[in-house]
Formats: sequence, C-alpha cells, structure tokens
Amino acid sequence: MAASATPTQNDPKRLVTAAQLGSSNGTLYTAASSERGTRLTALVLVNDTTTSATATIYIVETGGTAGVANIIANAVTIPGDGFPVHIDVRGIIMNASDTIQGLASAASQITYHICGIEMKA
Repeated sequence: MAASATPTQNDPKRLVTAAQLGSSNGTLYTAASSERGTRLTALVLVNDTTTSATATIYIVETGGTAGVANIIANAVTIPGDGFPVHIDVRGIIMNASDTIQGLASAASQITYHICGIEMKA
C-alpha cells in the first residue's frame, strides 16, 4: 500500500513583491491572519542609486505603532552602489496580523525584499 502524502505545515516563500521604501513610515508586509504566524528568513535592502540613504525597519504587533520598542534596524546606511544589505531577521516570529513597517531617508531609492515561512494553522 502506498504511503499517503503528508500535508505541508509550513510555506516558505517570498513574502512580498519587491518594492521601494517611502520617506514616511509604511507597512511592508502583514502576516496572514489565517495562519499561525510567520517566521522571517531574510530581509534585504538594496540602493540602486549613486547616493547612500538610510533605512529604518520595525516589527509591529497587531494594533501597535512603530516606535523605539519594536525597531529592528535604526537608520541603517544603505550604500549607493547596489550592494545588498542583509538585516538579520532570522528566527523572528511574527504573530498573525503583525506587520513589518519601514521608511527611508529618501523615497524611491531603497528596494526591499522579504522572505519567510508562513506557518499553517
């Protein structure tokens, strides 16, 4: 008798389509409300201009606001040469509906990429 397939319990994926940070704080990713949460695996920032800029990133609990209590990268300089800067988010667990928020010192200059594993309910 053939073994039955085991259902997938986790779904590793690119969590967002790459986009650019704005100069005011905005939501970059919201953990799915229908899942148990999200384990982050990568957050990469790339500046494709010739001028460096800074980026600030927050992990915000549902209903909370971005601030010093939930900052994970504070005004990190992203060089203006296209070299990727990896923000260490490995192992950060987000609960359902928590958000990643962020901003840059200059709009439309820093592209972000976020990957993780959505944990199935």
